[in-house]
Amino acid sequence: MPRLFIRVINKTKLKGRINYDKLAISYQHIIDAGIVKNRAELARHLGKSRTWITKVFQRGGPN
Repeated sequence: MPRLFIRVINKTKLKGRINYDKLAISYQHIIDAGIVKNRAELARHLGKSRTWITKVFQRGGPN
């Protein structure tokens, strides 16, 4: 997995709390850049459930 990918993911916490806006935007950039094909593949790469990825997109991101 590219270092940039990991660095972006690690910078999404704000004072110990998850910043869903930044996380959703980062995830979308990763998908748009073609690093992963879709949300399911993103979940597999991150070791998270597809439900978690959906939750992130529902709570954050551009409106």
